Amino acid sequence: MRKRYVLALALLGALAGCAAILPPTIKAGLCPSCYGLGKVADRLYVDPAATPAQIAQLRSDLAAAKMLVEDRFDLSDLVLPDVIVCLTEPCHTEVDNTGRLAAGYGAQFI
Repeated sequence: MRKRYVLALALLGALAGCAAILPPTIKAGLCPSCYGLGKVADRLYVDPAATPAQIAQLRSDLAAAKMLVEDRFDLSDLVLPDVIVCLTEPCHTEVDNTGRLAAGYGAQFI
């Protein structure tokens, strides 16, 4: 029993260590709310400083992009990625301070 307890603690420590070295972009994708990003639509997380007009525009743009892709590809078996949007410099600096305008991380989040 004690052996399992020690092994479980070692595993938790290893996981915590791995999480600590992950880049902020990956962490934000795994836990958007940990970075203050709010869920404004299915799979869409936005900077808390976003205005209602900006959020409406993002929703519209995302829906239009999805329609364009659906016209050309069968998405019925796919899980669409989460989309994370920073609109302010503080958000961008905290989440991804590389100067990129956009980045994709596998099929999990953009």
